[in-house]
Amino acid sequence: YFQVSTFGKKLFISTISFFRCIKMAIVHDIAEAIVGDITPSCGVSKEEKNRRESEALEHMCKLLGGGERANEIAELWREYEANSSPEAKVVKDFDKLEM
Repeated sequence: YFQVSTFGKKLFISTISFFRCIKMAIVHDIAEAIVGDITPSCGVSKEEKNRRESEALEHMCKLLGGGERANEIAELWREYEANSSPEAKVVKDFDKLEM
């Protein structure tokens, strides 16, 4: 997420947390470290993509031993996937730029 870290800080408004965006971008890539970057051109349904990434994230959180940090990672990932915050929307937009 070079683009988020390099250009993002200049574009952020006070209502969006730059550091939350950075953490979310990193967490998003954690699941991809196991399943790969599944793009629309891969022909994988959204449901299957979500299932694979969800299982990968659950596995990573178990490796961390659960706890507060693992919960934060899972929360950030769910927020990103649901596109449920201004930060998630910004990170998704940057992710699309990298495709």
